[in-house]
Amino acid sequence: MKLKTILKSDSDKLLLANAITLTPGTITLELDGEDLYLHVLNITNENKEVLQQEIVNELEKGLK
Repeated sequence: MKLKTILKSDSDKLLLANAITLTPGTITLELDGEDLYLHVLNITNENKEVLQQEIVNELEKGLK
């Protein structure tokens, strides 16, 4: 799945990608600009906007 980040610095994006990978059942496969490509097991909701909020936006709050 492809999700977006609002983080600007490469180091912040790397921290986000690592935080996502530490979450059980997820791994960040690629980081391309503002796009994160994830492999997610146990998807509870297939709605991309809900997954964006649950995975990326929540972890971004801690990095801001």
